[in-house]
Amino acid sequence: MPFQLCADFGPPIPAGSQPPSSFTLAAFDFIQLGGPQWTVLPGPGGQQALRFPPQGMEITLPELERRVRMRIAAANGPVQIEARDASGNTVSQKTVPDLDPNQFVNTTLSGPDKVIETVVLTTGGNEGYLRRICVHV
Repeated sequence: MPFQLCADFGPPIPAGSQPPSSFTLAAFDFIQLGGPQWTVLPGPGGQQALRFPPQGMEITLPELERRVRMRIAAANGPVQIEARDASGNTVSQKTVPDLDPNQFVNTTLSGPDKVIETVVLTTGGNEGYLRRICVHV
């Protein structure tokens, strides 16, 4: 029976934490793609999240997926999101617009089948925030 698996940057992860440039959380592999150190901080509306630099991050999913859900904020410019297959081809993309400073949104990227291997988040003006990423496994 499928269940939802999420990497969530809320408590109990301590605020102020600075994860290494590559780490695994809840079977999701995160790689920082450059820029200043990412940090777990209270984001818009006080929701704790992983703040990432404009160079972004790549997230490898636990298994190939058809759909990926995220809770994200863009507090200083839009955030670009791409879902990619195992060959690095973009199968879905979205832009989360620059939002009210107190707002997170839920967004979903879908592929034609279970082909999504990685998700890449970029831009955001050093104030892109990822609260959680979820898949059904």
